[in-house]
Amino acid sequence: MNKYITFGFIMMFIVFVTYIVDMTAGYSTTSTASGIASQSGELTVSEAFGLLRTWWSIITFQIEGFPDIINLIVFYPLNAIAIFMGLDIAKDLIPFT
Repeated sequence: MNKYITFGFIMMFIVFVTYIVDMTAGYSTTSTASGIASQSGELTVSEAFGLLRTWWSIITFQIEGFPDIINLIVFYPLNAIAIFMGLDIAKDLIPFT
């Protein structure tokens, strides 16, 4: 498996976890889940920025119910790896470097 496939899997996992946390953050025992995401299944611009806000909340330990130990052991290292791999891939796109 090369670094591009690994980078893709890491990014898919980060987006998946962020999406799951974003979807479950709106649930409560008294309200329904309607209105959290669009019914058409399409990702709108406001929902994409909502995912970025959720990702930032996970990184800064502001999500209630998301265990800090999982954040430190799984989410932080995968984000660090994704950042360094993204920089390495961006470096490879520049010719003669």
